[in-house]
Amino acid sequence: MGTPVGFSEHGIVGARDGDGSGERFRAAEPLWQGHMGARRLYENLPREQWDGYRKFATVRNPFDRALSRFFYRHRISGGQPFGNFDAARAAFAAYLLDDPPPNDRYVVHLSGICVLDDVIRFERIEDDVQRIAGRLNLGQIMGALPHARANPGVRFGRSVADFFCKATVDAVRRADDWMFALGHYSTDPRDA
Repeated sequence: MGTPVGFSEHGIVGARDGDGSGERFRAAEPLWQGHMGARRLYENLPREQWDGYRKFATVRNPFDRALSRFFYRHRISGGQPFGNFDAARAAFAAYLLDDPPPNDRYVVHLSGICVLDDVIRFERIEDDVQRIAGRLNLGQIMGALPHARANPGVRFGRSVADFFCKATVDAVRRADDWMFALGHYSTDPRDA
């Protein structure tokens, strides 16, 4: 089940996945959805709206995100649970090195330029939302946010860094260089 479209008096707060029915939320035309790229937003909004809107996106520590995405994709593709840590780590390396996941740069870049005014870090989501709301004089705009995807136990009690080797660290650093910069994340997986 996804996080429902959130609206406030200040505009669209966000959307993720849908309501679990397989249907996307239709909040307004055009269809608003999570991970909608900057180009699509730019093309679907009147120019004065695009220029006048403040643009924010949520980013996540790229190492944590890569591992979480791997386990999520494995689960939704019907993959069987891994029998042990070594099997999970080997499958994760193959996922990053042999069939890399798509790059999400398009979500926040338009013609190679980042369109964001600020970022909300997943690890500090409530604090960052309130920081931005304060900067814009919006006051308290939302309470605690739900976490839509939890994968308890799939990491065998290991840290994020335990899943990485030099080659997979380098793959994430290359693919998500923009996310490291925007979120001011460390390029060392031990800090994830």
